[in-house]
Amino acid sequence: LHRPNIAARLDPTVADDFVRWLGRVAITVPDPGVVRAVPPDPDDDHLVAFALIGHAEVIVSGDAHLLDLSGPTPRILSPVAFAQFVDALR
Repeated sequence: LHRPNIAARLDPTVADDFVRWLGRVAITVPDPGVVRAVPPDPDDDHLVAFALIGHAEVIVSGDAHLLDLSGPTPRILSPVAFAQFVDALR
């Protein structure tokens, strides 16, 4: 959230509130090791591996390789789609 291109679009209070909320609902998981899940971009494999071991329902990413995945991985949402998802939960 501190990257200039992201921070320029966020109200600091909203960003702080989001980080606090995420801290309440997030879980931590041990390193799952190597999982081959994103053939076009192996650098993204670790994201899917962590999501699988943590039983994540959603991966939030703007990465095209992840957004193009289909199959048994958790649902992958763009940041905008995730924000809409979170708003619907409130």
